[in-house]
Amino acid sequence: MSGDNPSSENWGLPVAIVLAGAVLAGVVYMNMGGEKMVESGEDNRVQAEVAGVTMYKMDQAVQISEDDIIIGDTDAPVTLVMFADFECLYCREWFAKDLPWLEREYLDTGKVKLVYKSFPLSDVHPWAQTASLTAYCAAQQGEFLSYARGVYAAEDLSDEGLNNLALQIGLDVDNFNKCRDSEEAIWQIAGDAHDAVDIGVTANPTFVIGDKVYVGVLPYDTLKEDIEIILSDTSHE
Repeated sequence: MSGDNPSSENWGLPVAIVLAGAVLAGVVYMNMGGEKMVESGEDNRVQAEVAGVTMYKMDQAVQISEDDIIIGDTDAPVTLVMFADFECLYCREWFAKDLPWLEREYLDTGKVKLVYKSFPLSDVHPWAQTASLTAYCAAQQGEFLSYARGVYAAEDLSDEGLNNLALQIGLDVDNFNKCRDSEEAIWQIAGDAHDAVDIGVTANPTFVIGDKVYVGVLPYDTLKEDIEIILSDTSHE
């Protein structure tokens, strides 16, 4: 998460929760039918339709820190950032269909690192915030992907359902629950959301690669083309 955490002597857990919610105010939610319900001002950025999804260029980098959830080699030459919500059906679709291809071709080969940032839209997804917190805590035990896949596939995202999932994949549940209730976890998710708002993210999933921001389920062929361009550029440096 970018930025410094305020001291726990001055900021308590309830304040962190309020701030996390405030960061998410005024976003755009994309529903199953692909319709946009705009709750903020008009977006005046120059946009284009690429492979059926909206693409725009950004002039600032996404903030990435060692506390972020990073899948793959941290020294990989290509960085792909995904902003997502665990109750987002489009995010679930991408995790099920495209992530396995990305793993085989690029993550497992050390060419790409995937940075997963949570952008829970709690007003429309009541369990998204809790799922994001628990996913962060699973990552602290080295099991983010196993847990995230389980969450996206699950029908029960209640506290009991998430605890059962943690047990199924072999997490230390005591530490898992302590982490979920910690200020560290709350601030991490709030920081992810702040990073999203900072670069103008308004919907899930959103992918950032290079200076391109894609809103929606990015087709794998388009993603692969962008990856190969960056790999080619870095090989000539």
